Amino acid sequence: MEVFTIRNLTFAYPEQEKHALSDLTLSVQPGEFLVLCGPSGCGKSTLLRQLKTVLAPHGRRSGEILFDGKNLDELPQREQAEKIGFVQQSPENQIVTDKVWHELAFGLESLGVDTPKWRTVRYTEADVDRLTSTTPAPCVVKPGDSGSSIGVSFAHDKKELHAALLEGLRFGGHCVLEQYVRGREVQVGVLEDRGLPSIEIIPKQGFYDYANKYQPGAAREITPAEIPAETEQRLADAALTVFHALNLSAYSRADFILDAEGELWFLEINTLPGMTPTSLVPQEAAAVGISYSELCEQIIAAALHK
Repeated sequence: MEVFTIRNLTFAYPEQEKHALSDLTLSVQPGEFLVLCGPSGCGKSTLLRQLKTVLAPHGRRSGEILFDGKNLDELPQREQAEKIGFVQQSPENQIVTDKVWHELAFGLESLGVDTPKWRTVRYTEADVDRLTSTTPAPCVVKPGDSGSSIGVSFAHDKKELHAALLEGLRFGGHCVLEQYVRGREVQVGVLEDRGLPSIEIIPKQGFYDYANKYQPGAAREITPAEIPAETEQRLADAALTVFHALNLSAYSRADFILDAEGELWFLEINTLPGMTPTSLVPQEAAAVGISYSELCEQIIAAALHK
């Protein structure tokens, strides 16, 4: 019997007309090893997240997914947790509980890495007025189980915050409420034990949302970022601190805001950043003479060494 059977699976994220997955049918046999290949944004992560209901993204889905012959949606969460362990592109890419995130944030600050003030909330429509009144604005509202900036809202005042929280219900009513920090968006890759040159993201309009990430020419990507050498070193040090605090391996990419006073604010770390030839980490590697093929070889070698 197949471990997984997927029949006619179609999925689209909220407010996206284009399907992330379209009429996909495949099966996975016991002991079979599959490799998912494709450019950034083609749906690889979306497919993998469908294989465990707690990780499934919010959106419109049709078709069916069977695990050991049973409908995945009807399989108890405990049984899924026991039997389905590898559902992301890396074993390190697993859901982390809110409690662990709070402990991590405290630990990073103690290690000298500043983060904007934030909290996670799970709420219903009845909670929206209360959350609006108790949450300082401006802030950023981020869905707790989405990616590629889908569903992210910038709330500059209470009216926009109220609207953003109502919109967040479309994504399951689980979100991160994060202090808004104005500044330049700078990202830095880590390759094993070294920081790569930083890259600054400058969208032509708005923020670095889904459209600006994947629409060619929608954002300028400058590497190395035009920042002082001292700031570049602090970025690398902070990225490596988070990398080691999370016990990551091979490579990653950390996202920061550089404010007008020169302070760095850590936003998040991507444990499996995009790896098309034009993705951010390959651009950073190229800036220090590492070709795309060499970068891939180094990442694979580091993963095998672990």
